Amino acid sequence: MYNLVKKRNDELIQVDQGDIYSDIKFFKNIYIVDGELEVEECDFSKVLVLSQSCDLHREQEKSENENEILTVLVVPLFEVETFKKGEHLINIGKQFDVVGKKLIDRYTTGEHERYHIINIKSDDKRKFNIPDDFIIDFRYFFTADIKQFKKEKYVMSLEPLFREKVTQRFSNYLSRIGLPIITE
Repeated sequence: MYNLVKKRNDELIQVDQGDIYSDIKFFKNIYIVDGELEVEECDFSKVLVLSQSCDLHREQEKSENENEILTVLVVPLFEVETFKKGEHLINIGKQFDVVGKKLIDRYTTGEHERYHIINIKSDDKRKFNIPDDFIIDFRYFFTADIKQFKKEKYVMSLEPLFREKVTQRFSNYLSRIGLPIITE
């Protein structure tokens, strides 16, 4: 059986595609109100890095790079039980309907292109202190400043085969074509 996740023991953890980080901020809105700067931000407890490894490594190896990457493309990881209750985006003031087992089963088998479930083995959940499997809703993705991705926020990484699958599913979701329903 394949291992889905691993922990890299690099002396210096470089941000890599498929890495899972904790406590990454999404800056939703930035305003100036009465001359004061106000920032509306959301903390996501876990995110998965989607940016390509080759771009990330090139950025981290050169300090004076004219093509410097400023942000990292990520998707939030929602705990499945929280998602089922419709409470996965409570931190940004959104409440959703309860999701039934039939839909979760469809997401698990990949029938719905918008969602992807990361099933983590029980041993790995204990090892990495992860309480539940994760679900990705590809509708919610964002970029985060590369400086947020510090070694102490690194949790674990998806094995290469599985990170490629997530990236492919994400690109398939983004590149789908919405055709009108044609009736005669």
